[in-house]
Amino acid sequence: MHRRALVVTMAMTMAWTLAGCAKPPQAAIDGAKQAIDAARSAEAGTYAPDSSRTAEDATGRLDAELKAQNQKPAILRSYKTTTELSEAAQVAAQKAVVDADAGKQKVRQEATLAIESTREAAGQARAAVGKLPKSAAAQAARQPIEADLAAAEAVLADAQSALAAGKLTDARTKAEAASGFVSKAKAGLDAAPRGVPTHRR
Repeated sequence: MHRRALVVTMAMTMAWTLAGCAKPPQAAIDGAKQAIDAARSAEAGTYAPDSSRTAEDATGRLDAELKAQNQKPAILRSYKTTTELSEAAQVAAQKAVVDADAGKQKVRQEATLAIESTREAAGQARAAVGKLPKSAAAQAARQPIEADLAAAEAVLADAQSALAAGKLTDARTKAEAASGFVSKAKAGLDAAPRGVPTHRR
């Protein structure tokens, strides 16, 4: 009986000792942290907001689990869930990086197209301005049209600079603003007098 109790005690002691030796899966945790840092550096929050949110949520769950385990006595800690959450967070963050790259490419294409089409439209409008009659009324209408085109060209230059600097959403926004100036100039052209006034004797 005494011998049996001793065996049980030794077994329990060994179990508690092994439990107390549980350590955080540091490699998996570090992999998850590096992946979310990469997602943030890739501006996933801007170019892949849904994937970024998923990755951030997964990282939050990992942080919460680590905190929960750290608050327990060492002998009661278990890191199985921590390992699973680390792997899930890493996968989610890696997906966010991929999606951010795709999102950047899409915005770059949209910004480039907007700049090119707006520049072409501005050139056409400026050519039309040169064909306005020399009448006083037409020349008076010409001034605000040229001001709008000058504004469009200035904003387009800013958009091109933003595109070259990799500020893709800024480039797209500026190109859209420039397009608004061109549309305003075209409306002015449509309203400008075109005919040559006749003089009564």
